[in-house]
Amino acid sequence: MQKILLVEDDPALQFTILTALEEKGYAVDGVSTTAEAIERLGSDAYPIVVSDIYIDEHTGLDILDAAKRKDPLCSVILMTGRGTIETVMAATRGGVFDYIANPSSSTCCSTPSSVPRRRAAIRGAKPKKRICPKRR
Repeated sequence: MQKILLVEDDPALQFTILTALEEKGYAVDGVSTTAEAIERLGSDAYPIVVSDIYIDEHTGLDILDAAKRKDPLCSVILMTGRGTIETVMAATRGGVFDYIANPSSSTCCSTPSSVPRRRAAIRGAKPKKRICPKRR
């Protein structure tokens, strides 16, 4: 069973995401602060980390850094409802697997082409690369 670390400071959203992932059969540890997340990353192995970006005095970028230092192959997915180009660029430089709109926001960045990448990461497989763009 894949183990996922979920970092979300909004209790209702954390419960919703955690429940959805557990219903899909994943073992999920939910925490609500960056300190808790970094402590868990130091003591347990997580192949997947799903984290909000704006949590407390630290950010999901700090969690990304800690996860990648512990396991460079860890797939980190960052979520936000108020992202900026600066955070997207910092996350990309840090090796983020995916950067998505917070599920509670009114707009969602989950496009059909990004879904297979997320599913592959959760299954532990490498995503397939599209050779040519899809024609419409």
